[in-house]
Amino acid sequence: MGISEWKNEATPERVTVGVCFDRRLLSDLEAAERELEAAQENKDAKMLGSGGKEIATLEERVSELNKAVEEKTRNLVFECIGRRKWSDLKAEHPPTEEQKEEFHDLDMNPEEFFAVAIAASCVEPGMTVDEAKWMLEVLPEAVCVRITQALTQVNYFGSRDPFAKGSAGALRSSQK
Repeated sequence: MGISEWKNEATPERVTVGVCFDRRLLSDLEAAERELEAAQENKDAKMLGSGGKEIATLEERVSELNKAVEEKTRNLVFECIGRRKWSDLKAEHPPTEEQKEEFHDLDMNPEEFFAVAIAASCVEPGMTVDEAKWMLEVLPEAVCVRITQALTQVNYFGSRDPFAKGSAGALRSSQK
C-alpha cells in the first residue's frame, strides 16, 4: 500500500466535549448532592432508622437531576484544522507586549486566539467567532479550560497520545 492509499484512508482527528449550558440545573444538582451527603452523614452519626426514607427521596432527586443534566448536555465536536491553519491563526493573533512580558514563551494572544480557533475547529455544531466569544464569556473558567484543552489536544496532540501505553494509535515499529 502506498502513500496515495493512505491519503484516501486519512480522516481528521476529532475530540468531543460535553457541556451543559443550563448552569442553574447544574447548581440544583450540586445542591441536591450536598443535601444527600449531609443526610447520609446525619443518619450515620445518629443511627436513625427514619432517615432511610428521606435518603431514598434525595437519591431519587439526584438521579432525576443527573438525567436532566445528561439530556441538556450538548456535545461540541472539534476537528483538527491542520498544522498550517493552526499556525496561521496563532500568527494572526500574536501576544501583546504585556502578554510577552508576563508569559515569555507565549506564541499567541489567548484573549483573541481561542475564540477564533474554536470557531475554526468546532464542526458540530458549526460555530461563529461571535458565538465562541459568547460561550467563553458565559461559561465558568473551568469549563472554558476543558473546551480549550480539547481544542488544543485535537489540533496539537491529536485525539489520542500515540505514545500512551495501550493506545490504539500507538506508534509501532516493524521488526524483520
